[in-house]
Amino acid sequence: MFAELHPFLAHFSVALLPAGILVLIIYRFAHQEWLLKASFSLFVLSSVALLLSYFSGGAVEELVEKIPGVKGAIEEHEQWGTIAKWSVFSLTVLTFLYMQFKDSLLRFNQDASYYVVLVVGLWASVAVILTGRLGGDLVYDYAVAGAVRKPSAESIQRQMNAYFYTKLEYLKEKNDIPAIYSLFREIEVQLPDNTDFRIMQAEFLFQQLNNPTEALNIIKQVKELLKDPQSRQYHDALVAEYKAYVALADQDGQTAVKKRLAELFPDSPYLKTISR
Repeated sequence: MFAELHPFLAHFSVALLPAGILVLIIYRFAHQEWLLKASFSLFVLSSVALLLSYFSGGAVEELVEKIPGVKGAIEEHEQWGTIAKWSVFSLTVLTFLYMQFKDSLLRFNQDASYYVVLVVGLWASVAVILTGRLGGDLVYDYAVAGAVRKPSAESIQRQMNAYFYTKLEYLKEKNDIPAIYSLFREIEVQLPDNTDFRIMQAEFLFQQLNNPTEALNIIKQVKELLKDPQSRQYHDALVAEYKAYVALADQDGQTAVKKRLAELFPDSPYLKTISR
């Protein structure tokens, strides 16, 4: 449970600290004492959130440290987390001292003290944001979020969906057509009932491989899998089917699909496009 709180606590500290710095800068021009107190309060809250985030991060590490290749990334995240923790703590102490003694300082020393607090605050913000960025890399590159919670069939399914989709986008960017074709075949085996990927596969077939006939066979299978003819997936299947008939220059097929779209999805933006 403590490990699951880590992202929430981390985001809390990332949001509060820059807000405190902004209030501190406004105080410099407005000279309103309540702004300085508000800035200090935000620093205190950020320190508490960061401290809790630091300890909850240890609980996360115990759950994810065996993921292949993740150890180095965790160590870098921890290193910056430690820097951020002490930086924010130092900022909070300096702000408190500035509040207590600023009125007893000469004008020059008061200005210098303010800028010391501001510089430390800016550095602390950089450290916190960089720590958060490295934590985000752990989530996106190593999928550590999936290892923190107790796995379920549904969560594993979602992770597989995300993995295959990300890999597809990567291969599309490289324009590696053979690899995309092979990946769709793998998805067909691993996720035979996933209609979204099947529709993507059909579109790939008639757009990239100029094979609308096979695409139509896949779309037919998708429509048989779908229970609700008014679902989003069914709409997407009809759109893909229409495009496949366009690729075949089959006017009768286009007319039939267009009629079906009008019956089931009269407000479809795509229907309005092809009806012009």
